[in-house]
Amino acid sequence: MGSEHEKLLLNTEVRWLSKGKDRLFELLSEIQVFLHDSKHKFKSCFFDEFWFTQLTCLADIFGRLNDVNLSFQETGVDHFTVSDKIGATIRKLRIIVNELDKIR
Repeated sequence: MGSEHEKLLLNTEVRWLSKGKDRLFELLSEIQVFLHDSKHKFKSCFFDEFWFTQLTCLADIFGRLNDVNLSFQETGVDHFTVSDKIGATIRKLRIIVNELDKIR
């Protein structure tokens, strides 16, 4: 199909949204072509702009959580740094939730 990706992920890689990858969004047109003639129960979701926007927000949230998690694994990280990062992440997530509530 002329896509940058040569293969799709296997079912064993179910955490791919949380890995900070944009594969789903890069492959959206290919996924829509694949689902066009299928009877999959999520077929309509990939053609629904509102549902896909919600999925985009969810992927962004998981990407941010993944970044925070990776930062905990750096060398020289102490209790105070972890505590500050967790507090900042909670505040950011509250802002995101408030913004999403406005959209509804």
